[in-house]
Amino acid sequence: MEHKVEIKDIRVAEGLSQADFAKKYQIPVRTLQEWEQGRSKPPAYVESMIRWMSVHRSLEERLEAFYGKPIEDILSVESDSDKDYPSIDELFAEYDGDYKPEEMAAAGMLEKEIIKSIPIYGVVEGFYGRAWTFEDRCSMIDFMAGVGMNTYIYAPKNDPYHREFWRLPYPESERAELRRLLSFARERGVELIFAVSPGMGLRYEDGAFEEDAAVLIGKLAAMHELGFRRFAVFFDDIEAADGGRQAALLNLVNREFVRRYEGVGPLITVPTEYFTENIFRGGEVKPYSAAFAAGLDEDIVVLFTGREVCPDGLSRGDVSLFRSVYGDRPIGLWWNYPVNDYLPSKPALGPIDIDASEAIEGVSCFFMNPMDRVEMSKIALYTGADFARDPAGYDAEASWVCAIDELFGDLADEMRLFASEHQRLEGRFAHIGRDDAPELARMYEGFWDDARGAKELIAALEDYVLAYRRLRERLPEKYLAEIAGNLDNQIDSKSKNIELLGSFIAGEIDADAARSGIKENLCKIEDSYESKILFPV
Repeated sequence: MEHKVEIKDIRVAEGLSQADFAKKYQIPVRTLQEWEQGRSKPPAYVESMIRWMSVHRSLEERLEAFYGKPIEDILSVESDSDKDYPSIDELFAEYDGDYKPEEMAAAGMLEKEIIKSIPIYGVVEGFYGRAWTFEDRCSMIDFMAGVGMNTYIYAPKNDPYHREFWRLPYPESERAELRRLLSFARERGVELIFAVSPGMGLRYEDGAFEEDAAVLIGKLAAMHELGFRRFAVFFDDIEAADGGRQAALLNLVNREFVRRYEGVGPLITVPTEYFTENIFRGGEVKPYSAAFAAGLDEDIVVLFTGREVCPDGLSRGDVSLFRSVYGDRPIGLWWNYPVNDYLPSKPALGPIDIDASEAIEGVSCFFMNPMDRVEMSKIALYTGADFARDPAGYDAEASWVCAIDELFGDLADEMRLFASEHQRLEGRFAHIGRDDAPELARMYEGFWDDARGAKELIAALEDYVLAYRRLRERLPEKYLAEIAGNLDNQIDSKSKNIELLGSFIAGEIDADAARSGIKENLCKIEDSYESKILFPV
């Protein structure tokens, strides 16, 4: 029988410890352990890449010598140098006919050959509510580097210098903290983008408009001096807007700042009408969006959120509709999950639920908006990184299972039960995430129809209560601080439902009384998820 070479075989053959192997191939140690123990499997393209790299290290050395730069710079992106390098095909033909570029592409070595990957992906700190601390942001950037995310947009809604008092310069203490954050991110290979939201109070009339434009450019220049090299100007969540004047302001920033200052990447923006249901009225493009799109420079990247603010999935039609307004310019997706600022009492712990990989064809960047619960946000963000790397091969359930395994270790099974009950977010403008605990919901539905399901339901609820008590006792404080109240509410509600079911089985109450009491307890849980409207829609 032919022996299938496993990841562990390659590691042992190279004589590396798990820690050294993980460092060499940039794999989290915990993930490598899971693979080797058979608790999860690496994606096929990762296996192929590791096998290829382990066999062809000598070729890598020759490539580095030829190009005079690290292998990552040669094979991950196309060079922007004026030097006349040979093509990848010519290079491989010259060095060794056995090394075929199409095989490298299949192994994931050439990012430009992976047709439906998203090159820029990460986090936009764009939620309302409690601000993250410096330590929170560092924790997130560390996590992002570990799962391969490459970009972090700094855009906290409650930073007064970002939004409400955008004209004011940052005090020196705040500048020093941003400088430290920049350094921390760069050390981990994550680009930090500075965003400002001047829409509140922006003056559109002649004279005042030019004054505000000068202030905005001055603010961005100060951030450039601090070390930022990528910038965003957002106009989301404001009531009154002039699309033409906003476009003119962005073009001015593009001309007088982006194109003049050293090393500055393309400008990113979010329009005031940033989801398709708000762009059209009666089948026609609304005046704001028509003016904004028509007036905007073609190299400015425009972000949108899909069909709604928090939509139930994404389709090719959603992207095509947005493109019908914004043309062939670069566009990106601002994905409002796991953010829960409109339903802050309910954590969003499901995977990124986008199953139409063809929908993101041509989308150049993908940013997820997290919760203020920085640690619990990492479940969904882990899956989003998987999605962005390989949209066509993305498996939401498998990625979600791996995320929880890696983050929670020995408590993964218990956390999956808890997370499964906290996936779906519903609100005035939100219909996002997978359904909560479908198996448990099925058991409840079964009991509504047939009281003989009481014992099965009791057993399931007891498993949940036991799991949640273990989490309450053993979760590290950084996680527990973010979900302790939710755990307590669930333990209390399920314990009461177990008592009601027990009373029914003992003949102390009838089925209707048990059902009524259980439904009341379930409603109390739902009512505890207080809905808030934090911005104009």
